[in-house]
Amino acid sequence: MDSSPSLLRTAIQSFLKHGGPNFRILDARARAAYLKGPRLVPSTNIPHKNLASVMFQLPPKSTAFAVLEASRETTVDPHDKNGQGTPRQGQDSTAYPPSGTSASTTSMLQMQGWNARWTFQDQPEFWSAFQSEVASLQSKSGSTTQLPQIESGQQSGKGRYHFLFQPNPFLVKVLPRIEHELVKSRWPTPTLNLLRCLDLGCGAGRDMIYMVARAPNQIAEQHAEWSVVGIDEWHVACERAEQLAHYTFGEDGPLSSEQQSNSKNINNNDDSNNSNGYASRVSTIVGRVDPKAGILWIKHKPSEIGRRITTPSLFLKNIRYEDSSHDDLILDTLKKHPEGSSDRFDLIVMIRFLERAVLAPMVEHWLQPGGFIVWSTFVADLDLPAYSKPGPAHRLNSKDEARTILQELGLEIIVSEISRVEDGKRSVANIVARKK
Repeated sequence: MDSSPSLLRTAIQSFLKHGGPNFRILDARARAAYLKGPRLVPSTNIPHKNLASVMFQLPPKSTAFAVLEASRETTVDPHDKNGQGTPRQGQDSTAYPPSGTSASTTSMLQMQGWNARWTFQDQPEFWSAFQSEVASLQSKSGSTTQLPQIESGQQSGKGRYHFLFQPNPFLVKVLPRIEHELVKSRWPTPTLNLLRCLDLGCGAGRDMIYMVARAPNQIAEQHAEWSVVGIDEWHVACERAEQLAHYTFGEDGPLSSEQQSNSKNINNNDDSNNSNGYASRVSTIVGRVDPKAGILWIKHKPSEIGRRITTPSLFLKNIRYEDSSHDDLILDTLKKHPEGSSDRFDLIVMIRFLERAVLAPMVEHWLQPGGFIVWSTFVADLDLPAYSKPGPAHRLNSKDEARTILQELGLEIIVSEISRVEDGKRSVANIVARKK
């Protein structure tokens, strides 16, 4: 159509004007095309064929983001088992915006309620127009927004990992201070900067992935690096967390020509391509808390909880294993070698997690001296807006309850505040506390 160039530039201008400052771009092309480039930075690559199974990687449905669709000439027909990119009949390879076909990533997302506001297509006209519009904005005085850039070849350097999802905002805010204090406390041995975190109620692992990515993204304080163990009672959540870790980090490092020509190698979940081992720094455990005894019971056999879940052994009191033989081994080891500081965690994160019975043993046995707790969970009080979900059993009874509990356990309160979640209606109590 004659108006397609002007429509394309109008869409790019709208995205650059309204999509920031935290630009979110879903690149729905095949992995090989994304790695080869050109690609936008920041962008997150989730191939169209994989998207339906990883919706948990997307931002909240209210958050606007852009979608980069595959070129029409290389759109893979679902009946093309060889994945060679059979062109679809009747498609205009130069039309803009793309028509709403059933294969369109944007159409699929919009039908399910996501705010996929901008759609672009992998065509030479797009890359040329995008580069031109970015250069035009950067040349104007007073423009301070960090605009997306075009990159080709292997990813490298600062900010190599980009996410569509949003980690917990309170954790993002307080983590730099925690990293600074923890690494500083290890001086004069600053090389010991690999910190251990336990994420109770880890869900799909977004906060864990964000923490591990801080080091390669060069945003961590004092060169801190994180190894994170996540625990959730829902095995699907743990599987998703490990899937997200392997998808995010498992393909790090240069690809050989053989790997580039083999789609199985390009899209595998093996850490063989991960030269820095970041995927191995995320592990998950399926566990449940006994609310009376304050014991965390862990499922141990992979056959019971899915092969993807790693289930590391934790030699700590008040952590038991449902597999009796493994439980006996842990108990026997603890009798012979009482838990040492190396088994404990530098940070325990509890986001939307409330199991009061486990707090005392958690502080006593699982947290390092000098370690931190970050706790953000739902709260109800007379002067706070009322809401129905989650119910009373899953929220604090007052604004001061979390602070009082942790102070009675001997922790120093570093930060205490009340905020609201994304819907703007429900309140959460946010606490940072440190073990003396």
